[in-house]
Amino acid sequence: MNKTAAQLWTLLKGENLVQGETPEIAHADSPWYVKLLLGIAGWWAAAFGLSFLMLVFTLFMKDAMAVLILGSLLIGGAFLILRQSGQTFLEHLALAISLAGQVLVILVIFNAFNAFSAARFENEVYWLLAGLFQVILALAIPNFVHRVFCTWNAAIFFAVALVLFDVPYMFSSVVMLLMAWLWLSEYAYPKHIQKIRAMAYGLTLALVSIESFVLFVSKGAASSWGTNVDAESIMRPWMGEVLLGCVAFYVVWFLLRQNKQSMKQPLVICSLFATLLLVVASFEATGLTVGMMIVLLGFAGSNRVLIGIGVVSLLFYVSAYYYLLERTLLDKSLTLLAVGILLLGVRWMMLRFVPKGEVNAR
Repeated sequence: MNKTAAQLWTLLKGENLVQGETPEIAHADSPWYVKLLLGIAGWWAAAFGLSFLMLVFTLFMKDAMAVLILGSLLIGGAFLILRQSGQTFLEHLALAISLAGQVLVILVIFNAFNAFSAARFENEVYWLLAGLFQVILALAIPNFVHRVFCTWNAAIFFAVALVLFDVPYMFSSVVMLLMAWLWLSEYAYPKHIQKIRAMAYGLTLALVSIESFVLFVSKGAASSWGTNVDAESIMRPWMGEVLLGCVAFYVVWFLLRQNKQSMKQPLVICSLFATLLLVVASFEATGLTVGMMIVLLGFAGSNRVLIGIGVVSLLFYVSAYYYLLERTLLDKSLTLLAVGILLLGVRWMMLRFVPKGEVNAR
């Protein structure tokens, strides 16, 4: 280990973030194209192997217990491979095996082999059980990609359950609150940082997916999400944006408090005012709050990947809002122009009234 790395380890050890002696430099990792080829080979090998396995067990596929045992064995085998092997080929092979096992177990949960019917998929209890199953896998199986995938699945399943509970406008705020809490607590538990980061990425991707779905579902079709949502649900479409706004204010308040900012400082007032403008704009252009919060969390954690996800999602939401034909392009252009002018005005206020030293420190 070189001198800079040794100094960094000493600094981290002094902050009680790491323990033990200075580790040795790990061996150089394989190039990305080698990993790509090994990953493709692993998925192909898993596809052929699972196809053969399914042909062998065709006679037993109508028995729910046999399907449950087979799915559990596949997941258990994937767990053993991922726990003991660090090879790219075996990791991707295990991911494919685990995916097949999860499909079988979830099908058993929905009782698809005994009495398959559409009504089975309209029972919120089954979706909750499927989501809980994904959470257990995300916590138990020690693989980054696997945790991201399982967390994404769990968020989607829980979102569907909330829709079936006739509160379809709540799931985005719930997912965003959990996502924000994980990203803000990323370094609070150094021993579990990889697990937290994987689950946070899964929730982030799930939030972007959910908001994209909401963006392309007209508000008039909301009654098809549940049983007479517009007539019986205590939630309304605008309440979803209000809850997202509350989460956005929580994130901004947490970051300001983390940086020891007084609530009377101009920087704090401008930040809260800009957040309010963003929330108001999201009532018209769905997704702005979500995209900006992802970007903000990325900047707060110096996470370039998260910043990239936030920027891409913002571009997608703004473009979708502009080209969807709910209103005329002139009205949408004026809305986006007003939002841009307001945000530039807030930036001018921050540069004008906040001391330069304080801005540069941030």
